[in-house]
Amino acid sequence: MFSYHKDLTVFALFNDNDHSTTVALSESSERKIGHVVVWNDNNTPQIYKVNKGEIMEAESPKDVRDVNSKPLDLVGSRKPPAFTGRSLKAPLAPIRHSWNS
Repeated sequence: MFSYHKDLTVFALFNDNDHSTTVALSESSERKIGHVVVWNDNNTPQIYKVNKGEIMEAESPKDVRDVNSKPLDLVGSRKPPAFTGRSLKAPLAPIRHSWNS
């Protein structure tokens, strides 16, 4: 995972055996809305607009939805370990702060 321009753009790659999910988070022209691009394996990338506060409050990747309530597929064919949003909040606090300001 890495970020650019003071965490306004974040890129993350998640691998599990032969499957991967790539996620890019970026700002939009609307203060509370961000863009999320998700690539699962070699599938077509999916582009979403998300409420930045809601994405950081999600308890599970399955709980993340775009502004139209469409679920984001942040898992694809991977079998990730179980974790909650709370377990990630501490390391992501700087990103959350920059997205909410």
